[in-house]
Amino acid sequence: MNTRTKFLLAALAVVGVGVFGDQGYRRLVEEPAQKREREASKLDQQIKEAEDTIFRSAAAADELLALEQYSLPYDEELARAHYQDWLLTLVEKVDLQQGSVDAGTPVTVSIKDRNTRKPKEVFKRYLFSLRGRGTLRQVTRLLYEFYQGGHLHKIRTMALNPIAGGKQLDVTMGIEALGLTRCEREGELSTAVANRLAFDNLESYETIVRRNLFSQEGVSALRDVMLTAITFDRSGTPGAWFSAGSNAQTYVVHRGESLGITSHHVEVIDIQPQLVLIEVDGDVLRLSLGRTIHETLAASTSASEASTTVVR
Repeated sequence: MNTRTKFLLAALAVVGVGVFGDQGYRRLVEEPAQKREREASKLDQQIKEAEDTIFRSAAAADELLALEQYSLPYDEELARAHYQDWLLTLVEKVDLQQGSVDAGTPVTVSIKDRNTRKPKEVFKRYLFSLRGRGTLRQVTRLLYEFYQGGHLHKIRTMALNPIAGGKQLDVTMGIEALGLTRCEREGELSTAVANRLAFDNLESYETIVRRNLFSQEGVSALRDVMLTAITFDRSGTPGAWFSAGSNAQTYVVHRGESLGITSHHVEVIDIQPQLVLIEVDGDVLRLSLGRTIHETLAASTSASEASTTVVR
């Protein structure tokens, strides 16, 4: 064997050692290390998921505990009877005419138990139908009192049928209430007060009554209200002259005073030589001489819609 052959064999041996050594290093060192990293990452993910589950479970438990105070009692017959009486009390409180409350058959809602895999009752669903007749003011108060009640309930459907030119409304409501199985009260309803509404006083909803979209008189009232003149007395105090109604009755109104219009709140904010700044049911308008409130309101609405279209 000559020198060149020996040299080539030695080089080949070195290469072989390098290749097999690298493979051995990867198999014995790198791959186990990567496997440990993957296992550690997987374990971290499992820990995070477990922590999230615990957090969600704790949050759900707190939420469920909070809901229990509003739940109907766990006894089915007592819950249905007492809640029906509560609805009838509301009807009487707001003085609805021809009022009635009918109760349906409770429906049990269950889920599968994680341990036994058997159905487990969670709550009962109670359905009620309320009917009556009254003014928009009475209906508004009924809704206010309903949502102030501290019960797990909601209005699923509501129909308002105006009669007598919108002065009266036939009301039909479909109501759903829930009774949690875990509730500790056997027959007593919750005495808590709910804070579901944006405003906690009935007076804040007076605008609904004033505007009365069901009233035929309310719709046409603003058509007959016209600013006919603006005068100043000797002391410089301005007065706005309005004609209103089919008989064109004249009213003189000063700053801060209101104009008596059916189903609307109209207040004079400021009086200038050629126009009057007024507030109509919360909307501020610039009413010019010789124009009606209805014309000005319609023009303002059209301008607002046109502006919205341009922006889009």
